[in-house]
Amino acid sequence: MDPHISRCCEGLSRFLQRLTEKGELVDVKRVFGAYTIDVIAGTAFGMETDFLTNENDAFLHAAMNMIRKSTTFGFLEGFLLIFPILRPAFSFLGVTSSSGGKHLAQLIENLLQETKSKGEEVKADLLQLMLDAEASEAEVAARPQDKHMTKTEIIAQGIIILLAGYETTATTLQYMVYLLATNPDKQEKLYNEIIAAIGDAPPTYENVMGIKYLDNALREALRCFPPVVLFSRQAAETRTIKGVAIPAGCEIAVNIYAVMQDEDFFSEPHKFIPERFDDKNISTLLRELAFGAGPRQCIGMRLALYEAKMAAVTIVRRFKFIKVPETVNLLASPMPASDTECKLFSTAISQVEGNGGAKPLAVNSAMMVFGAYSLDVIAGTAFGMETDFLTNQNDAILQAALNISGKQSHLDILQGFLMVFPILRPLFSFLSVNESSAVKDVIGLIESLIHDRKNNSQSERADFLQLMLDAEASEAEVAARPQDKHMTKVEIIAQGITILLGGYDTTATTLQYLTYLLALNPDRQEKLYHEIIAAIGHAAPTYNNVMSIKYLDNCVWEALRCFPPAVTIIRVAAETRTIKGVLIPAGICIAALLYVIMQDEENFPEPHRFIPER
Repeated sequence: MDPHISRCCEGLSRFLQRLTEKGELVDVKRVFGAYTIDVIAGTAFGMETDFLTNENDAFLHAAMNMIRKSTTFGFLEGFLLIFPILRPAFSFLGVTSSSGGKHLAQLIENLLQETKSKGEEVKADLLQLMLDAEASEAEVAARPQDKHMTKTEIIAQGIIILLAGYETTATTLQYMVYLLATNPDKQEKLYNEIIAAIGDAPPTYENVMGIKYLDNALREALRCFPPVVLFSRQAAETRTIKGVAIPAGCEIAVNIYAVMQDEDFFSEPHKFIPERFDDKNISTLLRELAFGAGPRQCIGMRLALYEAKMAAVTIVRRFKFIKVPETVNLLASPMPASDTECKLFSTAISQVEGNGGAKPLAVNSAMMVFGAYSLDVIAGTAFGMETDFLTNQNDAILQAALNISGKQSHLDILQGFLMVFPILRPLFSFLSVNESSAVKDVIGLIESLIHDRKNNSQSERADFLQLMLDAEASEAEVAARPQDKHMTKVEIIAQGITILLGGYDTTATTLQYLTYLLALNPDRQEKLYHEIIAAIGHAAPTYNNVMSIKYLDNCVWEALRCFPPAVTIIRVAAETRTIKGVLIPAGICIAALLYVIMQDEENFPEPHRFIPER
């Protein structure tokens, strides 16, 4: 495989050299994606390709189409793997990746025919190895003990090699270069160790695999940004671990990212420290966890490491990667994933100009700013409080709200899953995956607000809390007259928490992304500014004047389309229905994938562009 990978490395180096000479920025995702597909095309299918310079190749287009569909529906496919009974419903909704798979399968079948027709020209690639083991379905059925493969199995293996080998390796190289660019001292150390180890000699399997610091840097990149964040295993037998019964056949999910970011295993997990892998006490399990574990560990691990190291040696010896203003900070500090995205986007809006270009606005964290604003609005409209969380960030209500909201962001997917499959709740409770302490803090604060409000009954307030208190009744009264519209104290507190959770993160996230999109699209920002001035001038904004500004409405809806705060909604079927041959029983939960709908080209042309005019 050396010749194939060496050829791809040379092509990668030439392409980067041309970009360097032109002074252009490097789109590392596209560059390493093309390199990875070139390697797969060579090592797996014996093809000599150069996708960096030939982006119209039919194989590349079919592969990328399949990969995009696979990436988009990765979570869904994993879900359907566990619950295949729901597959007809999603097929009916058109949420599949079959068309991309058929096109790619046809191309691989054509390669099979071409390879067979050139029987005298035997190639050293994975496709040839599979062809050497090919047998008809009848032969396989007659001699199942022999190690043979049918034509269908060969094509399926080809698709798996492509899917498993492309995104993972390309992403690893992308993040490794990012981490080296943002840690120039580590990049310098890696360069010096490569030169000390092999000088200017051509990289080969024998010389690159023995460079220790290169191995450290690659494994640290995999730790910081594992390409696959979850893997699952099926329990072969029933076991009870710490009081939790795990039945035979049960699917167990391992959160690789959580393990890699756990301070119990890796000190300062949000820092890029390749030297940590000099520690011989780090187990092999942790070192290789990015590739899974056990007998089902990634079969392509050694090829992936070899391919990545060959590319790294090639480019680090010839090029120096540096940060540019567009480079985002992905390892800022310990924070939830949603907050990481906010910090990322805050760099994009740090130079947003004020009205008329006169007032530069520097924003440290969009989520902090708009989150405080949203909480101020909720505190006033829901609980009648006059707050200013932007200047008083130590307020008890703010801290409790952020705590519960942060936990909610982490557990949204899990809670939705447990709502559908409550039988698994004891397992996750055992793992301490809950949010009870945060909820209790907020309950205590809302109870205090209710108590204060009742003790100051002479001051009537026009807010949601007052409306609910006006409808309060004891549980006995509610039970006696269920037809009356009353609420118990517990229901009032629960509604208060719902208002907080429902109103905070959604509005703050929408404002965050709206400003991000306006910063990236200054022509739209300018148009919005002029339409606001034309509509209300410098008058104070009110419900009556802002709700009628059409382009403002368009911009908000388009931001919600691009980045819906809730990507999935769930509804329970009130009655049994059959829709286009799919039986939906009464009581079943139906999940609508909002993000997929909003990014569907059939619904919105050019869905990845911010076009409020649509």
